[in-house]
Amino acid sequence: LRGAAERDHQLTHLVDVGVARLDGAQQPRLLRHAAAGDEQAAPGLAAERRRPGAASALGGDDDVALVMTAHSLPSAAIRAGDRYEAEVRASAAAVGALVDRPFRLAFQSQGADGGEWLGPGLRDALEAARAAGARRAVVAPIGFLADHVETLYDLDVEARDWARALGLELARVPALGAHPGLVEALARVAERTLAGR
Repeated sequence: LRGAAERDHQLTHLVDVGVARLDGAQQPRLLRHAAAGDEQAAPGLAAERRRPGAASALGGDDDVALVMTAHSLPSAAIRAGDRYEAEVRASAAAVGALVDRPFRLAFQSQGADGGEWLGPGLRDALEAARAAGARRAVVAPIGFLADHVETLYDLDVEARDWARALGLELARVPALGAHPGLVEALARVAERTLAGR
């Protein structure tokens, strides 16, 4: 609890410093920062290694598929120059390297507008994992910072039903939420940004 109070104090201080640096203005303004780089993968590693059940669910068995997910995005946005897909793929590759496991990347929660969205979808990734011989799947929602409807329903209910129908046992890694590794990474990015680096 003491560590959490210290982190809260540090974050409050960062906000105070940020407001004070607005040249006397009383309203906050958006500060741009460079890409977080390796900061993006560090919390994923911390979460995978610290959360009960995640490491044991993966184990060393060849019949376990690791499927990382992120929210899908209309393909038109990517064609227009949005870097989201490249950044998600880079983050997934970094996390995969850190946990030293092969993985599948799936884009979930596609819109229902009938347009083209990033894929493969999660159901397709689970089907491919089963076709490749997996009997168990660990789903890690690396594109979601906190648990909400797209993890609690889309993964815990809908994807679990898909997996069951395919004969796959499914385990889900919780989203990072207020994990200390994520809080520390965000604090470092904020500190660099406020220092003008």
